[in-house]
Amino acid sequence: MDERFDAELNDEVLARLSVRRDGPGLGRLLGQCALLAVSFGGVVLLEGPARWASLAVLAVVQMGFFGLLHESCHGTVFASGRANNAACWLAGFVQLATPAWMRSFHFTHHRTTHQLGDPELGGLEDLMGPWPGWGIYLANATGLPILLGRVAFLVGAATSLPPVWTQLLPYVTERQRPAVTRQAWGLIAAHAAFIALGTRFPALWLWYAGVALAHAPLSIYLLCEHRGLSMEAPVLGKTRSFGGNPQLNWLMWNMPFHAEHHAYPSVPFHALPALSGELGDAVVHRAGTVGAVHRRRGLAAST
Repeated sequence: MDERFDAELNDEVLARLSVRRDGPGLGRLLGQCALLAVSFGGVVLLEGPARWASLAVLAVVQMGFFGLLHESCHGTVFASGRANNAACWLAGFVQLATPAWMRSFHFTHHRTTHQLGDPELGGLEDLMGPWPGWGIYLANATGLPILLGRVAFLVGAATSLPPVWTQLLPYVTERQRPAVTRQAWGLIAAHAAFIALGTRFPALWLWYAGVALAHAPLSIYLLCEHRGLSMEAPVLGKTRSFGGNPQLNWLMWNMPFHAEHHAYPSVPFHALPALSGELGDAVVHRAGTVGAVHRRRGLAAST
């Protein structure tokens, strides 16, 4: 995505920061895959408390693959388009999302950020725009709304019935629909094969316990990005950055530098800290960490 949504940065600096490289993405991808293999191996091979501890670690690692899904759908993990697409499929398997659907959903989100038409708001701008009240907040914290939504989007896209495109997936254009449907069937087939393998090795099914658990911290994380901010302000005024935790930044591919990313989505993950330094005080909402956002209840004045 080469569009820019802010005029603060000059073209020369933006071009320098937007250079795509293979090294940073390969190192982080290999690290996350190693963590995924070790934690899932613990879930399958260990017993008792060690198994459940491994499951908790697996869920956190699976959450981190949303960062890979997000970055690879932008095509900024690697310099190569094919490598980015392969990474997007890997992350999509973990996150129950196809590359074609993710691009349709996420690029529309960029163009309609935190306003009417933003698919993240699901047509419930008055309800989803503000920081949620306790009932909605606790429901989000379970992760179930996002998890069930992902399953509905996947199954709906596979059926390709007309109401799916007009009501469930209205942001998918007519031209994009064949790819979204075709990829939905491919992802369903991949998971069907994995589930079938679990009939011989039932411990493999605990993968999906990890998937379900991962959506709880992911939902808590996603609340920090825009909720409670102005829906009328420019993009830097309605997007929050909270990149104060190095471990979370690594896990989520620097997505917590979120205002910077929304202003200049062509900048790869590894250059977002430098972009943040270039923008300085132009980034209106710097909350520090996820915990800081939630402690302050998402107040728009948090800086």
